[in-house]
Amino acid sequence: MAISTGYFVDTVILIYRGYKSFSNIYLALFILIAIIGFIIIIENLYTLILSKIKYIIENALLPSIIEIEAKVKYSYIENSNYQETIGIVSDEMEETFIDCLESYLTIIRSIIGISSIIIILIKKIWWVSLLILIFSIPLIIVSLWAGRKNYLAKVDTRKYEMIYSYYSDDILCNRNSVYEKILFEYTDDINDRYYEKFDKSSKIQLKVLLKTRFLTKLTSVSFMIITMITSLSLINPLISGNITPGVFTGIVTALIGMSKILGWQFQDATRNIGEAREYMDGLTDIILMDSINDATDIANKLPINFKKIEFKNVYFKYPNSENNVLNGVSFTIENGKHYAFVGSNGAGKSTVTKLLTGLYSEYEGEILIDGKDIRSFNQATLKSLFSVIYQDFSCYEISIRDNINLGNLGKN
Repeated sequence: MAISTGYFVDTVILIYRGYKSFSNIYLALFILIAIIGFIIIIENLYTLILSKIKYIIENALLPSIIEIEAKVKYSYIENSNYQETIGIVSDEMEETFIDCLESYLTIIRSIIGISSIIIILIKKIWWVSLLILIFSIPLIIVSLWAGRKNYLAKVDTRKYEMIYSYYSDDILCNRNSVYEKILFEYTDDINDRYYEKFDKSSKIQLKVLLKTRFLTKLTSVSFMIITMITSLSLINPLISGNITPGVFTGIVTALIGMSKILGWQFQDATRNIGEAREYMDGLTDIILMDSINDATDIANKLPINFKKIEFKNVYFKYPNSENNVLNGVSFTIENGKHYAFVGSNGAGKSTVTKLLTGLYSEYEGEILIDGKDIRSFNQATLKSLFSVIYQDFSCYEISIRDNINLGNLGKN
C-alpha cells in the first residue's frame, strides 16, 4: 500500500511539473485502486472465512466437545480442580479460537509491515533501516511482556470472577431464588460477599492495567519518536533526490500505522494467544479424562421389573477425601413400597442416590438389583429405572410437561 501510494503521489507531482503527460495518471490511479480493492476483497474474504470457522465450531467441534464432557466420569464433574476447566472448554471455545486466529494474524501483519519498510529503505538509506530494526525489537519485546502480564492477571482473577458471577447470576439476579432470599434474609450477606470478590478481582486487574497501559502509551510514543527521527533522516535524501516524495509519504504513513499495532494490539494478541494455549491444555486434559462410553445412551423404553434393591455393607468416600460418607451401610428397598431417607446435611442421602444412578462406581461392598451387581447394568437400563431431581436442577422457560419430557427421551 505504501509503495502504490508513493507511486501515485510521484506520478501526480511529475505530471504537475510537466515531466509526464496526463495520461500517465491512469496507470498510477489504476494500481492504487487495484491495491485498495485487493485489500477490501481480502478483508471481506477474511470475514467470510471467520464466519465459516464459527459455523464449523458451532456445528461440528462444539457438539463433539460437549459429548466428550457428557461422557466424563462424574467424579471429575464434582471435583473443584476440574470444574473450571470443564466450564471454560465448552463456554469459551468459539471466542478463544477466533481471538487466537486474529492475534496470530496481527503478529504476522506487524512482522510483514516492519519488514516491508526495512526492505524499502535498505536500498535507499541502509542506516535508517538498521535504526528502525534496532528500536522495533525492544518495543516488540515490551509489548509481548505487557500482554503476558495481562494474561496472568486474568488467570489470577478468574477464581474470583467465577465466585462473584455465581453470586450475581445464580442468586442475586435469579428470580427463582426471590422467595428464598426474602424468607431467609440473606441478600445483604450475599451482596457483601459479591463486592468482596469483585473488589479483589478489580484491584488485581487495575494494577496490571495501569502498568501495561502506561507501557503501551510509552511504546506508541517511542515508535512515534522513531517515526520522527526517520522522517528527519529522510529529508536530506528527499531533497537530494535519492528518494521520491511519494516514497517518503508512504514510509511515514506506514510507520505511523505501525505505532498503533506495536502498542495495544500486540499486547492483546499476546494475551489471547496465552489464553488459547491454556484452553488447549484444558481441552487436552478433558480428552484424557476417564469416561463412560455409554453415558449418553438414551434410556430404554421399558424399564426392567425388579423385586428389590439391596445395599450390603457399602463404604464410599468422594475423590480427594479421606473420610467415608457411607460406612458399612446396608438396607433393602422392595418394589411397590415408598421410602424416605432422612438425615442431616452430609449424612449421605444424595450419595445413595448417586450410587443408585451409576454416577459413582468406586465403592466397597455390594449394591444389588435382584441379586445382580448394579455395575453390570448399562447406562440405558439404569436411566430407565430412575427419575431424579437433584438439589441443583435446571428449570427451563417452557411448560412443566416439556420440562419433564426432556428427561424422558426413551419414550415416544
